[in-house]
Amino acid sequence: MKPIVLLAGLLCSVLAWCQDPQLFDNVWFNQSITIDGTTYITPSNTEIPFVKLLFDESNMTFETIVCNSGSGNISFDMGNPDIIFFDIVVSLITCQDGQNDLFDSNYFSFYLINETDPFTYIITIKNNGDKTLVINAANGDQAIYGNQILSIYEQDLVTISIYPNPVVAEVQIDANIAIHDISVYGVLGQQIRHKLFAEPRSAASLDLTSLKSGLYFVELKDTKGRSYIERLVKR
Repeated sequence: MKPIVLLAGLLCSVLAWCQDPQLFDNVWFNQSITIDGTTYITPSNTEIPFVKLLFDESNMTFETIVCNSGSGNISFDMGNPDIIFFDIVVSLITCQDGQNDLFDSNYFSFYLINETDPFTYIITIKNNGDKTLVINAANGDQAIYGNQILSIYEQDLVTISIYPNPVVAEVQIDANIAIHDISVYGVLGQQIRHKLFAEPRSAASLDLTSLKSGLYFVELKDTKGRSYIERLVKR
């Protein structure tokens, strides 16, 4: 019996390592979604004060609410930072505001269109302790969450270009913000590159020749400590 118990314990340890506990320990508030290359900023008004996402580790389920509420099951691929959403059920409510209804539709499309396909996710922590959760679909769609509620009126219209993407050697980064530093993370959340600038700038480059092929995340921080995360593929 003891060897079986030991094996079960080791398996649980491996599974726990694959699942970042921060995913379950926080209530996540959506900041934006990107569908087919178009980014939609989360509304902040009386009808939709915020859009939250919760994960239940004990039941392996998730719940999210815009105007409609959605819920379903989740599973993880052992050895990979992948999460699968399945058996998703969404209520059939129409938002009173047309713009809210458009966001609501696009938001749930992010999960429904990619249902049963593996998503990747990464959690980063800012210097002030705020956390960011980025969920990426296999088709390139993306949802960004934070563990703090951000009003839409506090957000600037940010434009970031990272090219070429996929990249072979050097990547160029252009933005309409003052970039203070840049970090590159692997899919498990490990920091692989970090570049700090003595003077903030709106353009920068990184030599990624030595990185292995695969998926990475580039985090830009501005002079106010706000983070912006973009997806990057290394060939």
